[in-house]
Amino acid sequence: MRRASFRFGLIVGALLLLPQLASAAVAGPWAYPLEPWDIDPKFQFGSPYGNNVHLGEDVEMPAGTPVRAAANGKVVHTGNYGGVQNYGGLVLMETQNADGSYVTQLYGHLRYSSLRVRAGQEVFRGDIIGVLGDYHSNGGWNEHLHYAIRNGRYSSQWVYWGFHLPGTLRQWHKPSAYISSHASVKEVGRVPRFSQDRFETAVGVSQWLYGADGSANGVILVNGSDHDAGLASVPLAASESAALLLTQSSYLPAATLAEIQRVLPTGGGITVVGDTTRINQAVVDQLSGLGYVMERISAPASPELSVEIASRLPASSNVFVVGQDRFPDAISASGPAADLLRPILITDPDDLSSAVSDYLASTGTTHVEIIGGPEAVGPAVMTELASLASLTFLDRIGGADRYNTNVMVLDRYVPAPSVFVIATGAKAPDAITGGLLAAAEDAALALSAPNYVPNVLTGYLRATASGAARALMLGGPEALNERVELDIAKLLNGFI
Repeated sequence: MRRASFRFGLIVGALLLLPQLASAAVAGPWAYPLEPWDIDPKFQFGSPYGNNVHLGEDVEMPAGTPVRAAANGKVVHTGNYGGVQNYGGLVLMETQNADGSYVTQLYGHLRYSSLRVRAGQEVFRGDIIGVLGDYHSNGGWNEHLHYAIRNGRYSSQWVYWGFHLPGTLRQWHKPSAYISSHASVKEVGRVPRFSQDRFETAVGVSQWLYGADGSANGVILVNGSDHDAGLASVPLAASESAALLLTQSSYLPAATLAEIQRVLPTGGGITVVGDTTRINQAVVDQLSGLGYVMERISAPASPELSVEIASRLPASSNVFVVGQDRFPDAISASGPAADLLRPILITDPDDLSSAVSDYLASTGTTHVEIIGGPEAVGPAVMTELASLASLTFLDRIGGADRYNTNVMVLDRYVPAPSVFVIATGAKAPDAITGGLLAAAEDAALALSAPNYVPNVLTGYLRATASGAARALMLGGPEALNERVELDIAKLLNGFI
């Protein structure tokens, strides 16, 4: 698969009655808010101005020039300070870096009416926050950006002067030096940026893989609560270059429908995975009525359904076997399965399902790897598999728990990842499409607890992070919270 695709006079010290807000996404690489970053020689960091010094850097450009966020952050204040020698339109943004430190960024002399952000909003590096103001809207100054970086979190107290006494400099950073020193930080991002639920997470992965409208060869549609069907479908989606999207049993979520219409031209093929108890015929009829060619893969239970899916893959002598309703092990298998186009077969944990046994015998499968420990796939299944005449290789990858099993899979299949895809090991839905993203990015699909990074994953990240460019987290804070995000950033960048 492997696709990727500011000059300012003094404002009277005053309290701004805005409560302190939680941090936004951890900042990765920083970039200049304007290009080129040609600093006015008279208004560099620390330039004298009467008895005061300049606390930021000024860059002159015409009014209307877009100003972009230099790093990920959360807007903590916007204002229109239009008096003479004041800021005009102003934005303050709080940023947490990958080492856990905080700074507050200041963007001054914007046109207030142009601001695209508001207090409490998360902003990401490169987002346009507004445009430069003219003489009448920026406090009576010539057209320029005053950009400054102050150490620490936003305190709600007004300490964001443009000029102040020389001793104040120690509280501020020289912006150009700070940005330069943070330009190579490895980034931790979320796919998608904002996700309210499993359906939006799947849409985010689809948009990452198929950025151009109409670029998918098809769509595979699974019930968002049916992790067995969804994870068994991952290698099929990879094989067919199809978007894997999630639906409710009885109706299509709006986000899913919009993505189908974006990524797949009318007349394209949609494969529905599961019988009508999994996905209602009304969903099929709705999509058929929109001009799509519909097909259903149907079977009475998960083992039989996984065999039906496997039969549509290119011939392979190697398969993964996982226990029914053991989604963490299936998630661990899904990355290698998508990369190698290898079937994921689902069996009763205590007895090798006959559909799986028949499939292995009829296809002459030679290599079987069980993913999961004896509680996930019992010893009886191993014994039954060993009795199959065609098998020349039978192995189990299983640790003490789901996180140990996951790292054991990664050690075998992704010993030197270029990217990490981080999914929750506590719930399946946000992770269902992670294997596709991992295969596209030459990535390790790693499982974390929702609110902490397990020790075994910490060890794997420390051992392999030097060769990885970034980490991509699946889902919103309910799937993986901000503590996990920061700890992943620290591990990726060698801070812990």
